[in-house]
Amino acid sequence: SIRDIKISNVHGTAIGDALKTSANTISSSEKSRSIILLTDGQENIALESEVEKIVDFVESKQITVNTIGVATKGGGSLPGLNTVSTLDDKMLRDIADSTKGLYVQSETKEELIEAYNSFTYELTESNIPIYLSLPFIIIAILILFVEWILVNTKYRTIP
Repeated sequence: SIRDIKISNVHGTAIGDALKTSANTISSSEKSRSIILLTDGQENIALESEVEKIVDFVESKQITVNTIGVATKGGGSLPGLNTVSTLDDKMLRDIADSTKGLYVQSETKEELIEAYNSFTYELTESNIPIYLSLPFIIIAILILFVEWILVNTKYRTIP
């Protein structure tokens, strides 16, 4: 029954979900597409086979995934959480290699800044079209025309 369901906090990274959501968001872009994945590399939500399928999906969309590993192989505890974070650099290397991206390990703030700077990315500026429907444009022109008529007739304001 419903009362037998137990809820527990799962700490970790949903790498597969993050890649899938990012890929779906940027897949329609005409420019070069790139994702920067910052994680310890431990997928705690999906199975490894599911992550591989998602990486294949990302690769099929011609999206580059650059990965940054932000833990140590020895691991360390996270403040406020009852968990230990260790680096799974094999998964991060596999994701980067499969999508023609780069893998960088970062243990300090300076290494993290250097990692971000090592990825070449293209800054893009694009215009986002706003589609106005024809009826709204016609109404706006009519209102301006009526205002012009009223201003040039006896309804104008006298200072």
